[in-house]
Amino acid sequence: AEYMGHLTNYSVNRDSATFTEPTHGDAMGGSKWSLHTLINCWHEHSPKPWAEVWAGIYDVIIKTFLSIEEEVVAQTQRLLTHPNTCFELYGVDVMLSPGARPKLLEVNLMPSLCPSSQLDIEIKGDLLRQLLTLVGCVPYDRTKWVQCEEQRKQQSLKDMGKAPGTMHTPQRLLQQMLDGPKPLSAYLHLLSDSDRDMILYAEAEFRRRGDFCRIFPTETTEAQYGAYMPTRHTNTLLSRWEEQKALCRS
Repeated sequence: AEYMGHLTNYSVNRDSATFTEPTHGDAMGGSKWSLHTLINCWHEHSPKPWAEVWAGIYDVIIKTFLSIEEEVVAQTQRLLTHPNTCFELYGVDVMLSPGARPKLLEVNLMPSLCPSSQLDIEIKGDLLRQLLTLVGCVPYDRTKWVQCEEQRKQQSLKDMGKAPGTMHTPQRLLQQMLDGPKPLSAYLHLLSDSDRDMILYAEAEFRRRGDFCRIFPTETTEAQYGAYMPTRHTNTLLSRWEEQKALCRS
């Protein structure tokens, strides 16, 4: 119906005569809530565990982006000269049915980051700070980058033959992850340089995640989403790596 056309459109809803300006993150009185406020209200009023609802939302998000992965990867490879030089922030609108089942409404390619209230300043400001940390933005010097990249490649080759205690930081972190009751050291020599770089990049990104939660890939990715996943080496590599990490923790 037309009156439901802008059900989740904040820029339209804020002009309503019944709209109440949100104040801060823990306030329940406003027309716009933080996720933290929603979860607290859910625990008070719903018999269904929030963990089940959240897992369902994760499932919707993962399947949504798997459905466009092949096209996005193809266009990225066509347009970019170097990997890891761009990122995208999406806004996913999800509605819960009467049975608390999540339904996808839309995906916004350019979600609004303009703060229009104190609540927006708190949430969007923190989002941007953590997003740029997650991406790993650093001041760029092309000459210095070329020198560091060459040094890194040469050092990586040398470090592969060293004892774990003498490795440089990225390799030492990787080795610490491998050590345990079921170490993965036997697999390390099977990785190509590009595979090893991919794993180190993913691990470094994970350590910068802040309040972000990695929902793909995880140790259960192939079991849950193997039928939906495009056949892509990176997906398989990182999924298997997460599986092996889970075995190390067990």
